[in-house]
Amino acid sequence: MRKLLLLKVFILISFSQVSFGQTIADSGYNIRIKLANYANDTLFLGYQMGNQSFISDTALLNKKSGEFSFRGTKKLNGGAYILILRPKNDVIQIMINESEEDFYFHSGAINSYANTKTNSKDNIIFLNYLSFLKEKSQAAEKLLTMRAEKNQHLLVSKHLTLRHF
Repeated sequence: MRKLLLLKVFILISFSQVSFGQTIADSGYNIRIKLANYANDTLFLGYQMGNQSFISDTALLNKKSGEFSFRGTKKLNGGAYILILRPKNDVIQIMINESEEDFYFHSGAINSYANTKTNSKDNIIFLNYLSFLKEKSQAAEKLLTMRAEKNQHLLVSKHLTLRHF
């Protein structure tokens, strides 16, 4: 009877340690970034408040994989974050969700989100939104150009009409 009780206690303790170990392993973040044409070996993860930028983490280039890995034991607050590129402090915006802090973000260009690949649902939605904004911005630019040309044509017509009278 006593052996059975000790066995149950041992199993319970072992099981709780495995569960506790999984909880620790599941917490935190692991974000892998790959940037084409980025020559620097340091990348910063930060966020902005107002007109100021704050650095949350720093990653060094893994020369074998070509990736920067941001890792931490505590979860990050969800929201918009920035990758700060040296030396000019250019930024790339990414989204971090508290329930999705283990993902990759591979960008084909430093100054563009074109050809970006990620397994983060929030970043896929964000990239689609940026693509939508770019498309609508180009359409709006065409309309503004057409309106300016039309206004210029109307001004020339008015000027010619006024000169004849």
